[in-house]
Amino acid sequence: MSSLRPEGLDEIEIKMKHAVEEILIEAKAGPRWSDCSYSARTSRIKDIVSEIGHGLSYSVCANSHDSSDDHEWRYDLMWFHTERDEDTDDDLVTDSVLAMEIEWGSWENILYDFEKLLVANTKYKVMVFERDDVEKTVERLAQRVLKFKNPTLQERYVFIAYDRNSDDFQFKCFQRNES
Repeated sequence: MSSLRPEGLDEIEIKMKHAVEEILIEAKAGPRWSDCSYSARTSRIKDIVSEIGHGLSYSVCANSHDSSDDHEWRYDLMWFHTERDEDTDDDLVTDSVLAMEIEWGSWENILYDFEKLLVANTKYKVMVFERDDVEKTVERLAQRVLKFKNPTLQERYVFIAYDRNSDDFQFKCFQRNES
């Protein structure tokens, strides 16, 4: 039987949590986060997650983003490793580490993007969204994880949720356990 349990944060998740806290400090010095355009929010989130990935020696790909090593693949942002194939002189992707989706729209749009994360072959599956009902949304997404039949080994779900009611971020991590 599968279960999701709240997880103590690992090094990468701690870095992401601190970066999100920095965004809040910046936002409180200026306009409310909710008053920023969706593209400005998305760009700022991509900035911090790209910076963390590069700092950990990952290649990063994201659409329309200056700090990206490559354009968007299947997800709004990805971290991966490559190594040079000596026979062909090609760069080969050897590991995908993180997939992230960012959605500021409706429940249906959040769910659509989140379901892409379910099939991601990565350890970290990061969903960034905004809602009035953050707890309920996280619970509904967690139920989708439990119903998915082909999990990635050791997968960790990270929810970075902007709560419009409190003008604050909630940061939640879960690891899927098979028993």
